[in-house]
Parts: sequence; structure tokens; C-alpha cells
Amino acid sequence: MKSMQSFDKQFNISAIQIIFILLICRYQSFMISIDLRKALEINNSNVFISMIISLFISFLILIPAFILIKKFKYKNIIDISIKTFPKLGNIISIIFSIYFLLVAMAHIANTDFFMISYIYLDSSPFLIIGIILVALYAVYLGPESIFRSGTIIFVLFFILNAIVFIFLIPVKNTHYLGPFVLSDINSILDKASLFSFSAEVVAILILTEYSKQKTFFSYSIFQVIIFIMEFLVLLMLTLSMGRYSNTNMFPLYTVSSMIEIPILARLESFYIVLDTMLSVIKTSIYLFLSCKCLNNLILTKKSQTILAGFFGLICLIASLVMIYNIKILSNLLAFINSPIVILALVFITPLILLIANKIKARPGLKKLAKI
Repeated sequence: MKSMQSFDKQFNISAIQIIFILLICRYQSFMISIDLRKALEINNSNVFISMIISLFISFLILIPAFILIKKFKYKNIIDISIKTFPKLGNIISIIFSIYFLLVAMAHIANTDFFMISYIYLDSSPFLIIGIILVALYAVYLGPESIFRSGTIIFVLFFILNAIVFIFLIPVKNTHYLGPFVLSDINSILDKASLFSFSAEVVAILILTEYSKQKTFFSYSIFQVIIFIMEFLVLLMLTLSMGRYSNTNMFPLYTVSSMIEIPILARLESFYIVLDTMLSVIKTSIYLFLSCKCLNNLILTKKSQTILAGFFGLICLIASLVMIYNIKILSNLLAFINSPIVILALVFITPLILLIANKIKARPGLKKLAKI
């Protein structure tokens, strides 16, 4: 049976581009989701301990996946599961597809919520429709266009953050840094899981077919850079705003308005423009991943295009519903970043596949291959 990969039949994607895409997705979520405020709820100094612990957790949970991927010569987790369990593998592909679709839905709704809270008083579907349409077109063009655009936007965003950080140095107040309270171990571990588990950890299991032998390198560099970026952001917020940072809805945008240089006084406006661009990239990559997981079931180019459009419509309807019910949005964000959900996808599933392949290699156990 011949599979037509309409969305990625021609590509030339480097490990650096994959790193940039993962950074965009993670950092954009970090800026406008509840992650940033939750991270600042505990003692301002303890959050840095949580980040160090999370860095180790991020690598430990993917050990079975990296062993499995290397064993199968850097195929993605969907191809490996189908090769291991031809029937069960299709169910696994559907589960991963639904997960990525939920990530796209949550992201679009969260972006709309940010725009309403920070810019507009009322929800307007036109911005969301525009983001989804541009994202769908990017999906149709294929991953190469998404990754190239993401690289350019990441560079712009990095420059903007560097400007904010440099010019906020005069505003810093070291008295805002509280003492380390190591007895508060429960909060430290809770916030460590907040930094460790994200959709980008799941995405690397699909993107591995592009990074090939550089999969571990790409993931390692991503985790180190995002650790440094998030560390600097939290340090900047703590030194500039103190405890006020954990009561503000979007502290990163608020702190950018504290710059006293006139020409940069409205720097948050640039943040909003770039954030819209980041939203398009993140929406497109997760819609692409959701469609790609079903490549083994949806074979023709026409069917895959219809599927992408259908997923885009679902995202639009869901985001419009969630924007009027923030509790649903909060629950969805909690679900897609849940340690249980992510561990099931990135740790338990690869571990089962790894064990199954070792068992199948033994004589007299060929029946396992028919599952």
C-alpha cells in the first residue's frame, strides 16, 4: 500500500530549524498561558530550584523513546507503533492526532483570550479565523515553509526579548529576591512538573524523522536554551515586579511597558504583533502534526487536505466556545500539560513498544506481531 504524504513529500529541514520551532511553541505558551503565573506563585527564589529539577526530568522521561527511535533508525513514534502492532498502531496514531488537535484548539482559544484581555474588550472571530486560515495554508505548503518562517520569527522575537532585558536592568530591585525555602518541597516539585511537561516534548517524537541522527542533539539544545530563556524571564520579572508579577494576568507584557526610554515606551505593541505571528506558526505546526499522525489512514492528497480543513473548523468552533467559558479552557490547558497524559505518550508508549520489540525478537512469539 502506497502512502501519499501530501503535506511533507518534499522537505529540507535542519536540526536548528526544529529547535527554533520547539522554542517558539514552548515560549509562546509560557508567555500567555497560566504557566508563567503559576511559576511565580511560590517563593520567588524557589522557582529557580524547580527549573533545575525540571531540566533533569525532561531528559529522564524520554530515555525509552530515544532508545526506541535509535533502534528503528530514527522513524517517528507512529511509524514504529504501526510496524510493531499493525492494528493497535492505528489506534495509537489516532490518540496522538487527537492530542495535537487539542493542543492547537487550546492554543487558539488561549490566544483569543489574551487578545481580549490585553487589547480588545469583546471577542472578535475575525482574528482567529485569519490565524487558522494562514495556518492551514502553511500546512498545505508543507513543513519546510513552516520551519523557515518560524526561524525568521524566532530571530525577531529573540532580539525583542534581548532589548527588553537590557533596558530593564536599571529597574531591577534585588530585594525582591526572597530566601530559598527548601522546606517547601511540595511546591518546588509541583512547579518542576510545570516546566518539565509540555506538548513540545510529545512533538519531538514525530519530528524525529526530520532530525534523524540529530534528534537527541535537537532536543538537548532545545531544553538547554528554553531553560536559559525561562530562567532569564523569571529573573527579569522577579527583579522588576516582585510579588506583583504573580498577580498580573500577563506579567511579561506588563513588564515591557516599564521601560522608561521614550522610544521604547510602547514596546508591548511589538510583542503583540510578534505574538500573532507566533500564534500562526504554533497553530500550523500542531495542525500539521495532527494530520501527519493519520497519514497511514488518510492516504490521498485530497482527503488529507479535507482533513486539515476539518481540523481547522473544529479549532475555530472550539475556540469560540471556550472563550466564553474560561473554565473549559483552563481544564483543557491543564489536560494537555498534565504529567499523566504526557508520561503516557512519551514514556509509557515508547517503553511498551521497546519491550514488545524485544519480546517479538524471541522465537515462538510471532503471534504478538498480529495485534
